[in-house]
Amino acid sequence: MDISALIIQMQYNGWILEANSAGVTDEESVKKLEPGGNSYNWIVGHILATRNIILKLLGKDPVWNPALEKRYTRGSANITSLNDACSLQLMLSDLKKSTGSIVQGMRTVTPETLAAKAPFSPGNEPDETIASLLAMLVFHESYHAGQTGIVRRLLGKSGAIP
Repeated sequence: MDISALIIQMQYNGWILEANSAGVTDEESVKKLEPGGNSYNWIVGHILATRNIILKLLGKDPVWNPALEKRYTRGSANITSLNDACSLQLMLSDLKKSTGSIVQGMRTVTPETLAAKAPFSPGNEPDETIASLLAMLVFHESYHAGQTGIVRRLLGKSGAIP
C-alpha cells in the first residue's frame, strides 16, 4: 500500500476542517439542525474520536482522553448544548496536533505493521489489515469533513472552499 495517498488526504482534511470552521462560534456549533443531522460540534468531535483510533493504530498517543472520545463516538447522542460540548477552539487545536502526529506516524509506519491483522473491522472483513482499516478510517473522516461544509451553509455561512 502506498501510504503517501493517505497522508495527502489527512493533510487536505485538516485544511478543509480548518477552513469550514472559520467564523463558526461555539453557540452555532451546537445548533440543532432540521430536519435532522448532527451538530457541527458533534461532527468535529466525532472526527477527533476517530483520529484517536488512527493514532493508536500507528502507535501514537491519542489526543483525547477516553471519556471525551466516548462522548463523540459513533452512536453517541448529538451535541446540542454548550453544557455538553467541547469548545470548538479546543477541538480545532486538537485537530491540528493530531494531523501532525498522524502524518508523522504514517511516514514512519512499517510495511509489516500495515500488513498486520487489524484489531477490528467495521465491515466485519475477516482479512482486515491495519492498511485497509487506515484507508477506511481516512475515507470516513473525509466523509465527515465534507459534512462540515454542508452544515456551515445550513448555519448561514458562505462556503469556505474557493
